[in-house]
Amino acid sequence: MTDDGSEILGIDGGAMLQLMPVRDGKHSEHTALSFEVTDIEQTVREMESMGVQFQDYDLPNLKTENHICTTGSEKSAWFMDTEHNILCVHENLGNRMEYQL
Repeated sequence: MTDDGSEILGIDGGAMLQLMPVRDGKHSEHTALSFEVTDIEQTVREMESMGVQFQDYDLPNLKTENHICTTGSEKSAWFMDTEHNILCVHENLGNRMEYQL
């Protein structure tokens, strides 16, 4: 259990799941669940073709382009489930090796 009351479940080196307590029965204003994918652009296109509506943001520290926000370590896209929980698909960029000649 973490300091905020969250439970982290998983296997060393494998997928992890963090369960966070809900206060006052309200929805979180943050991402409730994120799914790691290997090609976020393709995933977003496929999900959109199935009717998923992605959220777009234009904030000082969070801006999406074609529904995708790119940071130094990952690309992310957010959408809501039928209960208005914020869900995410993300692609880690940190494992990619870039070579310069």
